Amino acid sequence: MIHIRQAVKEDSAEIAGLFLISSDGLAEYIWSRVAGPGETVIEAGARRYARQGIAFSYENCLIAEREGDTVGMAHSFGMEEDPDAEPESDPVLKPYGELEDYGSLYLSGLTVVEQCRNAGIGKALMEAVNQRAKDLALARVSLICLAGH
Repeated sequence: MIHIRQAVKEDSAEIAGLFLISSDGLAEYIWSRVAGPGETVIEAGARRYARQGIAFSYENCLIAEREGDTVGMAHSFGMEEDPDAEPESDPVLKPYGELEDYGSLYLSGLTVVEQCRNAGIGKALMEAVNQRAKDLALARVSLICLAGH
């Protein structure tokens, strides 16, 4: 049986590990740039997800559990335009900024651990994300897909 629940701060390290899977190297790129001295990429990601009141927080994550084990996650947040934001200049991150869909629930990552795929967990997470969009009165869910290499 699959159980979808709201993440808690103590899930931050697992969220970071799962987000690494879903981000196709983007999280590793970002976290390596913000890691403190002696801090691993996963530690930097966990530290960032442990924060509150920002888009990339455990507060915006749903956790999928099966038999008490974390087997997946979905991270989403309401995409709001920031009129004071400077245009992204980093060539790796710039395409993401250009594709933002303001007024949507942005699904930035959805991951199911490899050994649990094809068991309906991704579908259950997507259903929960769609419900979250409705609960937040957002008309649509958006995501950014880039062509594979």
